[in-house]
Amino acid sequence: MVNLKNIILIYIFFVCISFNFKWFYISGSFAYIDLLLPLLLLATAYQKKIKLDFFFFLLGGLACITCASSLFAISSGAFDNNKIGYIFRSLYFIGLYVLIFNSDVSTENIIKVIMASLIFSLFLCFYIWTTSPRYFGFSSMPMLHVLDSPTGIKVNRNESGLYASLLFAISFYGLTYNKYYSYLTNLLIVIISFLTVAFTFSKGTWILSLIAVLLIISYKYKPTNFLITTSILMVLFFSLPLSDLLFLDAVVTRFSGSGETNAYRFGYLVDAIYIGADNVLLGIGPGNYKEYTAANGYLITIDPHNALAQSFAELGIFGLALVLLLYASSFYQSYFNSKKEDTYIIIFVLMIMLLADSFISGLSLTMKILYILAALTMRRGLDVRKQK
Repeated sequence: MVNLKNIILIYIFFVCISFNFKWFYISGSFAYIDLLLPLLLLATAYQKKIKLDFFFFLLGGLACITCASSLFAISSGAFDNNKIGYIFRSLYFIGLYVLIFNSDVSTENIIKVIMASLIFSLFLCFYIWTTSPRYFGFSSMPMLHVLDSPTGIKVNRNESGLYASLLFAISFYGLTYNKYYSYLTNLLIVIISFLTVAFTFSKGTWILSLIAVLLIISYKYKPTNFLITTSILMVLFFSLPLSDLLFLDAVVTRFSGSGETNAYRFGYLVDAIYIGADNVLLGIGPGNYKEYTAANGYLITIDPHNALAQSFAELGIFGLALVLLLYASSFYQSYFNSKKEDTYIIIFVLMIMLLADSFISGLSLTMKILYILAALTMRRGLDVRKQK
């Protein structure tokens, strides 16, 4: 008899592969493996009664708004390309959430599979980079960003950086709490993921990784010990001959030369707020941001590098409200879970990272990992309520 738990784990492995790799996908963010989701839902429903919760209805509400916003944008005739795929994607996220929420697969096994998927993604990133190496600025520092490769695959350093930072967080947690793999294996993954984080030269990635380290250490050790250890490490770090280290010189260049980029990002944010205010009820429709900015005199970009501002602009005020509720409810429940059981500390850390990423990019809201983690979070919350 086929083991449903193992099939779900295999499915999770493939859906968590970085969406840098377009050859893995049918269209947009739909992978070939996603065709398996309806069958897995049917198999789960056959074995047990499907449970639903508050988060499910939030996702359902967001799907309804996405549908209404898309149909309104299509009926307006203002856009050349009608992107109905976003409707199916919102429905897909509901299905993915329901599957994991109702599965009997252990949280630890799911995290291990996510970890394996991220490792696989990063090794593919490195391979693709070797076919078309690129360097940061005019230095000799390698940068994991590929625009032209014989493989036909592009590697965006922001996407790779986000995946690398998540892997770094999980492996650092595993190393600190002695979970998932052996000490040496966890240490090796920490080193590989840390180097990947470093060489993406993405400031957002660096910040997310720092958040992960500080949160995990603060959970593991008493505040006093944490402050003492951090102070010692900072003293040692600034005692190093920093000017002689090429990488640190490149890091300084990355920060000091970002004034223009920061100005553009601020402009994107302001534009998104104005666009949302002008289309406050249903927005401009998902996926229409670039076309709308080009047609209406705003800074042209595919998204405003802020998931919340993008939700406001594309889905309107009600869409933004639901997105905020999604983040807030998963944040609150994951924090509560982390206080009850060590296993859920890493989920809380990852949720914080994805929430922080929503302020600097639009990636986290479209990541399937977010909805898998949310399902694990809410599933644990439901179990606790049943025990009372």
